[in-house]
Amino acid sequence: MPRVMADRTYGAWAPATTEQLAGLFAGAPFPWWITGGVALELHAGRSWRAHGDADVGIRRMDAQAVRGWLGALHPFIASNGELRRWTGGPLSAGDAENNVWVKKEPDGPWWFDIAVGEGDERSWRYRREPSIGRDWSQAVLISAGGIPYLAPEIQLLFKSKGRREKDDLDAQVVIPLLDHDRRRWLEAHLDPGHRWVRLLQGPPTQSGGPAHNV
Repeated sequence: MPRVMADRTYGAWAPATTEQLAGLFAGAPFPWWITGGVALELHAGRSWRAHGDADVGIRRMDAQAVRGWLGALHPFIASNGELRRWTGGPLSAGDAENNVWVKKEPDGPWWFDIAVGEGDERSWRYRREPSIGRDWSQAVLISAGGIPYLAPEIQLLFKSKGRREKDDLDAQVVIPLLDHDRRRWLEAHLDPGHRWVRLLQGPPTQSGGPAHNV
């Protein structure tokens, strides 16, 4: 099922900053985290490329609480190549309702994308293969600035299925920063012939890393 892509076909983007998203979700009664390429930058402690959108992760089980938290913002479900207004109902995994795009104004640019994740109270689950999981304490980390973000090995697992130049660049920067546990976890869930395996088997370098786990 194709995902609507973050491009100008569906209107312009003016991505929120990480600080704006942290402010929007501060005090929320549900877990949330930065995802996408910016999550990798939070782990590395630096930036190396531009980003055309901004991404926030949530658990599917919290979707209705998230809709209430968004208040007067304008969220649209992005599914199967279409956008439709989200009125607050549950988001269906079976219907590929895995992303919600949000605007500040009805006719304004897109502000950020909500990536709907799988899991329960204890652990994150990989939507593409539910047998793959990670305790939330390992799946969501906290940056030195106090911002939650998706663990780099999980973010790279999502990126590993594509052939985009930016994903390879992200892997080249971030994989050398991963500790032994995160390297072995990612390697275990990649195909043996994947182009990133050689990177995972190379020597580590010092990581900026998170301030601490959740």
